[in-house]
Amino acid sequence: RARTPELLAGGDVKVRARNRRGSRGWALAARGVLALLLAVGIAALGASTADAKKRRNLATSEWGYKTLTAAHEALAGERFDEALALMKKMSERKSLNDHEKALMWQTTAYIQTAKEQYAAAIESFEKCLALDALPDAAALATEYNLGQLFMSERRYEDAIRVLVGWLGKVENPPASAYYLIAMAHVQLKDAQAALPYAIKSVELSKAPSEQQLRLLLALRFELKQYEEVAKVLETLVSHFPKKVYFLQLSGAYAELGLDKRSLSTLEIAHLQGLLDRESELVNLAQSYLYHGLPYQAAGVLAKGFEDGIITDGKENWKLLGDSWLNEREYEQALVALARAEALSGGGNRVVQVAQ
Repeated sequence: RARTPELLAGGDVKVRARNRRGSRGWALAARGVLALLLAVGIAALGASTADAKKRRNLATSEWGYKTLTAAHEALAGERFDEALALMKKMSERKSLNDHEKALMWQTTAYIQTAKEQYAAAIESFEKCLALDALPDAAALATEYNLGQLFMSERRYEDAIRVLVGWLGKVENPPASAYYLIAMAHVQLKDAQAALPYAIKSVELSKAPSEQQLRLLLALRFELKQYEEVAKVLETLVSHFPKKVYFLQLSGAYAELGLDKRSLSTLEIAHLQGLLDRESELVNLAQSYLYHGLPYQAAGVLAKGFEDGIITDGKENWKLLGDSWLNEREYEQALVALARAEALSGGGNRVVQVAQ
């Protein structure tokens, strides 16, 4: 099969780089496909069926069998030029039937894919499919490979056309197919069209990957579906408890007016040791203070000063002083406010210290 595309950091798609071991495994898999197809063709020669045309289309001559087998052996051994030469020799034979031609173009595409000649492989796969002379399962596999290669070549409209057509022909398509179509729409900057495929990709997965959920999250956010954004983030923090998702979920709750949930989310992140920046700790302390929890606010700030995460700034000391004041811990408030006054050079903080 054509190798599975993967997302880059920028959201683009390309075919994975191939190491020698991976290439050999792929080539051996292609050889296994050939053996299956040839077995079907040889069996068809002696089959009893009313569909004579189908029987002829699946027939493979002994010469064709040997040539295709030799090409796949060369492919498995990574002797790509030798394999291509065999396919060129086969293409010059005038007595080939459509099934043999289809196998020839399919094998040529496998070789070109292994050589990372993706544009040429696309053309070969298209010639193979145009003959309509493969068993249904093999034709569908080839069609899916073609869709993947269109993605690798950034021909996203073609990828959508092929893959959506493929979806209509197969039973129980995998989640990865829906994900690919969603990504193709994303590359075309059509979030609305991508969304149903991204949703289906997640629904079909017993355990959706982080990549699948991130795609769905981005689409929900792009379409300003903030309640759904929160639901996706809830799943992300449950299965992939990273700081970025906790912070995003807290922000989503705040956007929805769910301030207590926003605070609780930050608190959980803090208890797990995920908040390690000054801005994050200050934000948590401010949220505690806003919700009438000055003791917790003071505790976060004091520990932040002790750990060297919160810097020796006047606003930070003022916030700590206000927290202790609200908790009616006046001696500790005096220490903090005096430090803030010293850093600010007087003003209102002098009054607070005097009070």
